[in-house]
Amino acid sequence: YALQNGKEVNIAPDKAIKIELATTLKMADDDPGYNIYQLDTTNRNWTYITRDKIDVLEEEDESFLSEGGEALSEPERQIVKVDKEIKALERKEAKAIEELEVSIPTPIKPNKPQKASPDDFVFNFDVDKNEFPEMAIYDKVLWKLAEKDPSFNKGMFTVDWVDMKLKKIPNSPNYTATLTSDVKTIELKVCPVLTGKDLALAEQEFARKFEAYEVGLKEREERLQREKEELAKQMEEERRLLAIQKLEFEKQLKEMQKQGLNMALTEKVVEKRIVNNFKVTSFGVWNCDRPRPPFERWLFAKFFDENKTQFLGNAVYLANRTDNTVAATYAKGNDRIRFNISRENLMWLVTKEGKLAVYDAEQFKKIPSKKDRFDFVLTTIDKKIESEEDVRAILKL
Repeated sequence: YALQNGKEVNIAPDKAIKIELATTLKMADDDPGYNIYQLDTTNRNWTYITRDKIDVLEEEDESFLSEGGEALSEPERQIVKVDKEIKALERKEAKAIEELEVSIPTPIKPNKPQKASPDDFVFNFDVDKNEFPEMAIYDKVLWKLAEKDPSFNKGMFTVDWVDMKLKKIPNSPNYTATLTSDVKTIELKVCPVLTGKDLALAEQEFARKFEAYEVGLKEREERLQREKEELAKQMEEERRLLAIQKLEFEKQLKEMQKQGLNMALTEKVVEKRIVNNFKVTSFGVWNCDRPRPPFERWLFAKFFDENKTQFLGNAVYLANRTDNTVAATYAKGNDRIRFNISRENLMWLVTKEGKLAVYDAEQFKKIPSKKDRFDFVLTTIDKKIESEEDVRAILKL
């Protein structure tokens, strides 16, 4: 809907809103495209409106084609996909280490006090110790040029400077001194120098700060090492899971070869990036989707947790990860579900405690082939969910 000045308005009769939805799609040569529906809120049903227009943004993904240009079988596609994920994991780990280094700041190394020397250009000017509290503990602070400056000479000591501004240079023992006379302004890089008891006091303070700096540096290195080791464990676990997936797809591939099945797909299916285009002429709820082929397996199902407590009233989601589709039902006690046994399936629901209960792809493969009734025992994941990232991490989406 749309509002103007707090009042609801409609789309003008001669106007329309153009919608573009980008996605990646596995398309066959005779792909049916997408349908456009509008929700009929009175009859509580979807009204078919039209077919949308598909624009292909790029040609087929060659990584899903054999050297001869033929479409790869599903196990081969999945092996390619896992290999890409393994390479992406290396980049992910490198980036995580960089972010880890930044997230644990390095302690700032204290600057060693410098002793005044008769060989230096040493001069004195008053400093507001409220503005520069690091000077407050000293009776007298002198200043010298921090580095040679060709613009400075002894004649400058005779200039009547009417103003001086001092500014600390971050992460440095030096300051910028801006001197102004009636006729010119110069900028010098200077550093404080000390003598006598002020120097002794500064050296004691430096020793204390340097000791604290070394302790902080050691603590940082130890924490960094611990977190890098934890990150390495996480990455190793992800690699292990990907390796298991790859072995499973390689096993499927060998089984297909053993049975003498044609390794190419029965129809040429390629991965393409597309944009769905359609127009809406009125506000409301619109839907862009397409019908899918029938599922291969039906079951009457009940859903339980590890303690054999039945789930009732929960929304149950069944994802076909191979074709990137999701179906939903409600656990009512004896539910009819359908799924494709040749695809990678994943089921989950949300418990009353706000946790995910999952039935993974490996468990689906163990469902007896001749049963028409089955009790799904889902595993409750004891992790707090606060974001979409938490859900994706648990379901490995």
